[in-house]
Amino acid sequence: IPNLCCQGELSWTGIPPGESMSGTFEVSNCGNEGSELDWEVAEYPEWGTGWTFNPASGIGLTPEQGWQTVTVDFIAPTEKNKEFTGTIKVINSNIPSEFCEISIYLKTPKSKQSIENPFLNFLQRHQNLLPLIQQILERLGQ
Repeated sequence: IPNLCCQGELSWTGIPPGESMSGTFEVSNCGNEGSELDWEVAEYPEWGTGWTFNPASGIGLTPEQGWQTVTVDFIAPTEKNKEFTGTIKVINSNIPSEFCEISIYLKTPKSKQSIENPFLNFLQRHQNLLPLIQQILERLGQ
């Protein structure tokens, strides 16, 4: 009798919005010796785009083959300063009610805000005054 087992979790913080992401988790047949397991990735989060899994499924996985690494690639959501959670659901293809889930966490950073400088803002708005200010400073220096 085959038995589906999964291990791992995916977690990232400080990820720039829209960044390409990659991670791994593992799948195995932890059932009886000589049993064969057919498995597949059935669900993944709705946030992010371009989700791909390599491999996305397996046929005839035996306990003797051990843990099989699955690579996950996707593009992070474009929202800033937000947390995203979810799971990747892996199922036994022959018994879909038998499944395991890999938890996912991703956090994008706050956007960098420009520091307001009133003096620089004034100079930018009144660039035509710069030559006049320069002349005044020169005369004061004499």
